Amino acid sequence: MLANSKSIVKNLQLLSLIVIAAIVVASVNIAFAAPLTTPFVSPSSNYAGKASQYAVQFTTASTDTIAKIKMDFPTGTLLTNARVIDVNGIGVGTLSVVGDSLIYTVTSPQSISAGVQITLFVGKIANSPTAAPSNIAITTLNGSDGIIDGPTNGSFTLQTKLGSTLTVVDSTGKVGIGTSTPAEKLDVIGNIRLTGNIVSPNDICIGTCP
Repeated sequence: MLANSKSIVKNLQLLSLIVIAAIVVASVNIAFAAPLTTPFVSPSSNYAGKASQYAVQFTTASTDTIAKIKMDFPTGTLLTNARVIDVNGIGVGTLSVVGDSLIYTVTSPQSISAGVQITLFVGKIANSPTAAPSNIAITTLNGSDGIIDGPTNGSFTLQTKLGSTLTVVDSTGKVGIGTSTPAEKLDVIGNIRLTGNIVSPNDICIGTCP
């Protein structure tokens, strides 16, 4: 009977050590998770409830093997038909939907250095029906679903008012109003109403410009 008691005590002690080790590992995982840098999100349509493509971009903060990228969309976003259009900076993979989140799973994960820019282009998404400033929380995960970096928010705004669509071209930072393919830092298709001055250290060109 005494031997059995000692065995039970040893088993309990071993179990306690396993639990403590798991807590330590989880704590280390959280402690070393860094925010992703330069997070950027751009829907092709900023109208609430409309079909849209999303460019989701960020720069890695840590060197690690990224197995998954988790993107938490605003509540009400319809993700059922979401499809990958293109990826840059990371290997090919597949999408899955979990609630309001898209999970991009890399087919053959490889180590990615800190400071690498990653872009996911995802289509066939219906925007949230709520017009408001919104965020997509981006998180990188390893093969054990442990957090590498994030979650870090990429911001955008959904509106209901009919008008021009605001699009930021992710690769160059150009802004287009009324166009999804701006040719300059600011490209406006339509009239501009201005109450202040136009100030420029260089020439202002009207008509055909060189």
